[in-house]
Parts: sequence; C-alpha cells; structure tokens
Amino acid sequence: MPLLIGGSGPKVTLRLTAEHANIWHAFGTPEDMAAKGAILDEHCAAIGRDPKEIERSSGINRETLEKADEYVANGVTFLAMGISGPDYDLGPLKELVQWRDAKRD
Repeated sequence: MPLLIGGSGPKVTLRLTAEHANIWHAFGTPEDMAAKGAILDEHCAAIGRDPKEIERSSGINRETLEKADEYVANGVTFLAMGISGPDYDLGPLKELVQWRDAKRD
C-alpha cells in the first residue's frame, strides 16, 4: 500500500519521507515546492534512494490554478484540489481537468 507523508519540515518530515514514503504532499508556492523538493532529494541521496520513486503532490485551488504549469516545472507530479461547501463550486475543478487534458495532447 502506498504511503503518503504530508509536511515540509526539512530535518524530520522530509527525512522520513525519503526513508518511507511513496508520495510526499505539501502546500506552498511553486518555488517553495522546488526548494523543499531539493531538500528531499538530498535526504534521498544520503540513504541511496532514487528521488524519482517519490510522487510529489501539492494542493492547488482557485487562486493558484493559473500556476499549474509552474508547479509541474518545479517538480510537482500530482496536483490535489479540495472542494468545499456549502455551494461546491466545481468550476475550478473543471478548469484543472481541462488543463490536465490539454497537457496529454
């Protein structure tokens, strides 16, 4: 079963992620994700693990949707979008799906 570890603490969380996780999830700007991803890569190198074995996940929302390409360019391989009520506006989710589908072509 894949293990997801969420967080971005450079000394403990990212080290534990390198040692045990299949998926790393964090929040931040694309640049934050790149910087934390570099630390994760260092932890992987220290234990001899290929950092490409770890899926890199970030939360995205209506406000950050226009930065999807930047997240990918900075190493994010999985985007997660939360939907909350009470009205459950699915517009941003539809935009994310359209963005993803356009990348497949």
